[in-house]
Amino acid sequence: MKLSFDCVLLYVLRHSGCAGRLSHGRVERLGSTELNVYDSSGDRIEYISGKRTSSWCLLGPDNYPIDGWCEIHPEDALAIQRTIA
Repeated sequence: MKLSFDCVLLYVLRHSGCAGRLSHGRVERLGSTELNVYDSSGDRIEYISGKRTSSWCLLGPDNYPIDGWCEIHPEDALAIQRTIA
């Protein structure tokens, strides 16, 4: 899935709990709950790929989650919500 201003990745890092937002690059599913995230040059972004994220969600142009592209744990819901605005 290509990231853009119309398709944004929201994520929460597993160990630090830091939340972020990414709108450039691309995302691939890695199993049912993990992602590989690549920058616009095609290099894998290690710190948010694989098991390094606890929760993540791709938002479409309407700021709603894209069907099948969300894995949000209850303890991360507030952090994800804060990155939407």
